[in-house]
Amino acid sequence: MDILDEQFSKQLENEVFKLIFENENAGSIETPPNVVPKRNFSNWKDSANYHQIIIKDGEQVEQVNKHVGPIWGQYEAGAKVRRYMESSGMKNWEWTGSWGSEDLTSYAQFQRKINH
Repeated sequence: MDILDEQFSKQLENEVFKLIFENENAGSIETPPNVVPKRNFSNWKDSANYHQIIIKDGEQVEQVNKHVGPIWGQYEAGAKVRRYMESSGMKNWEWTGSWGSEDLTSYAQFQRKINH
């Protein structure tokens, strides 16, 4: 279990989870209680470190944005994100390729499949 697994487990302990899928035609339906609702944040900074579980290609995927330090352009994004992942012990995670900057620093989005 990596550091993020441990922190995530502690953070989620004793919480109740609900996810409501909004269907354009049918309103909303409840899904299993172990699923975290997806939140829409207005910026990268506010979304940092918030773990959420989403459904992607029919599978549950854990997703999180992390503060990775300044990235000055796409030309260096891959190397800086890989370095962050290595130094942070992000085993079993993958970078989605998404990143953004605000307030002179940068954030990247990571995900991993949830094993059943």
